[in-house]
Amino acid sequence: MLHEDSKKRREYEKLHARLMRKEHPERAREAVRKWRKNNPEKVLAWRLKNREKIRQQNHNYELGNAGKRLERSRRYHRENPLKDREWGLKRRYGLTLKEFNKKAEAQDFKCAICRKKKPLHVDHNYTTNKLRGLLCGNCNRGIGLLGDDPFLCHKANKYLLKYLEG
Repeated sequence: MLHEDSKKRREYEKLHARLMRKEHPERAREAVRKWRKNNPEKVLAWRLKNREKIRQQNHNYELGNAGKRLERSRRYHRENPLKDREWGLKRRYGLTLKEFNKKAEAQDFKCAICRKKKPLHVDHNYTTNKLRGLLCGNCNRGIGLLGDDPFLCHKANKYLLKYLEG
């Protein structure tokens, strides 16, 4: 008898919670936020238990909201260009924006090869990941297309000099 009463009580509580979420969504969200804040261990346990379910829900959300996600990402990058730049430099080369600017200043904010004042890119050795200097996009791509091979660059230089109109 007691078991049936507790079962009915639980069903009533579920129904009441569902109605509250429907009639007062903001209050319901706030109650959930408060509960999660006060019960982090229960939240963590639930997330660990339901990891695959959460992953699938996130995947489905991403599929259905790719445009929203893309727009949110674009807006963040537009609104935070320095953070975005610093994050990229740190992730790719282990370089802070301050260190990048110091290197650029040492090169007089010019490309290390053509000496033109253009936006600078980090040039690095792909096998050792060691930084070499800062180059403009054209020079950096040119070296990359020649496979970072100094002998091939030298041959290209000789070729250009051979056909130099003078």
